Amino acid sequence: MIAKPNASDGHKFDCWIASTQENSNGGLVIIQEIFGVTDQLKNPATDYSKLGYDVAIPALFDHQQPGAEISFDNADPGRDMMLAANLEQSHGRHQRLSQYFDCPLMAPVLGHLGTKDDHVPAEM
Repeated sequence: MIAKPNASDGHKFDCWIASTQENSNGGLVIIQEIFGVTDQLKNPATDYSKLGYDVAIPALFDHQQPGAEISFDNADPGRDMMLAANLEQSHGRHQRLSQYFDCPLMAPVLGHLGTKDDHVPAEM
């Protein structure tokens, strides 16, 4: 299901939601990679919802290109949009996506930062 929440600048963006059908154990936010909101993210989100979690995947590229889904064999447009979005803003020891959240994230975060991983080619 797609929800249309408001970003802090008033922009309505797509947010893919997988809601649990049982009592919720909590919620998860999955942050997209440079490829957009893909089935590769939606499938595990659906699996988490079956385990009792509500899951949201905000479409971070909606400001630039609504509905963007980048081909896995040509990541350049996704890399360019991610860099242009300026999503990383440091606030003490917490990170936030300022357009989408109005306070620092105060929860455990597991992330994959391509610029810091030795298995991601430098040209990406």
